[in-house]
Amino acid sequence: MKQKHYRRPPRVGERCLVDGVETYAAFDADLIDFRILARSVDAHYGEVPPEEPAYYYTQMSAKPLEAEFYVGGASDDEAQINLSRLVEASKHCVLRKEGSDFEYPAILTGYEMEHTGVEHYLLVTMNFTARLRKPLVDCELTGSGTVYNEGNLASGYRLTVHPYQDMASVTVAGMTLKNLHAGKDFTVDGIEYRVTEEGVNRFADTDITAFPQMLPGENYIEIPDGVKVTIAFYPAYL
Repeated sequence: MKQKHYRRPPRVGERCLVDGVETYAAFDADLIDFRILARSVDAHYGEVPPEEPAYYYTQMSAKPLEAEFYVGGASDDEAQINLSRLVEASKHCVLRKEGSDFEYPAILTGYEMEHTGVEHYLLVTMNFTARLRKPLVDCELTGSGTVYNEGNLASGYRLTVHPYQDMASVTVAGMTLKNLHAGKDFTVDGIEYRVTEEGVNRFADTDITAFPQMLPGENYIEIPDGVKVTIAFYPAYL
């Protein structure tokens, strides 16, 4: 008797990526819906002058995000395995979908599963808490310059100094960094919240009290003449 071979049906939903991995190709998970749910906004005010509330800033909480997939396989067992692998990959991930420039750093908060009535296929609803951003932007500056952030939220940025000679200290973007070595990149990372030189912790060789942030719009970065710096950040959105 000839062995029956499973033929995956054509994808009908939008292409979806989890940490750069296509869900349909990797997990037989076909995206059918992807939506942002209602979320809260915190507006902060003070009384300056007392008779008029002065607006300080707006802070957006992470967004509830819901994604629905048809998850299948050659058998019921394989569909369950594909679902398990999809859940594992989605615990802490970056989500993207076809046709959008945005990406969603996300944490899986739960999921629900139901049988579709179609053999070996499950309807899976996945719930995330997520933030909205565009892909990483990076630029190089030699000496002071302006960096434009098209986002409408402040976001942490990564600043890397590329010393061409040993430096006892240098002040860059208002931060003093000490004991830099020629040819060894020194990084203050406001995305991952760490300070390193070639991967080695160098936090003690700075005077920073807070990691740097890129504000919406134009940001003037003060750098000594002749010092080469790379800056990277994700434009973030409400």
